[in-house]
Amino acid sequence: MKKILVAAMVTALALASQAQGLVKWQNSGTQAITTNGANIHVRTTGDTTTYFVGALLISTTGAGGTYTPYFYATNSSSLSGVIGAGASTALPSIAGGTTIDYRVAVWSYALGGLDWSTVLANLNGGIDTATAFSASSFFVTPNAPGISTAQWFGVSAHGVATAATSPAPPTDLWGANPLIQGFALNLAPVPEPSTLTLAGLGAAALLIFRRRK
Repeated sequence: MKKILVAAMVTALALASQAQGLVKWQNSGTQAITTNGANIHVRTTGDTTTYFVGALLISTTGAGGTYTPYFYATNSSSLSGVIGAGASTALPSIAGGTTIDYRVAVWSYALGGLDWSTVLANLNGGIDTATAFSASSFFVTPNAPGISTAQWFGVSAHGVATAATSPAPPTDLWGANPLIQGFALNLAPVPEPSTLTLAGLGAAALLIFRRRK
């Protein structure tokens, strides 16, 4: 009886694993991620400060739904412009055949390590995911812990794909529309103290003017 139960459990686990949606979110050199027109650099051995981090952000409730970071990966150790995410990724809690809306975000490690919420807190004074997708420019949040220099940040366009089911090959998330293409990162500067002071004085002056009216 115990042997039967164990066999049943193993079979159930195998079926559950097979039911998970499969995607390939590692890009290629033809869909490179760039800074200033050049591919992001290859991650070197022992580099723990200047490499890049990528996150796969997925919504299963449409383009306007909530996007959740499912996976993180760092830039490739052998190919410039590439996030080394692996050729196949099983999506937890997303079954094969499910249509997903997704984006890939990439940033300098110092901006938040492997944590999307920290990255959002360290941009533009603290923003949400929707703002990160739509903002036209970015700056490092003043007094962000451990950040003293400008940092790179960028988000892909919106993509739509259907996760594959094993034994089919994983769905490639990079390619022609409605998939995503390679994209450029923008440099998010650290505001100068003088700029922050002027902004504060301007806000104070506006408040005084409104009170007088």
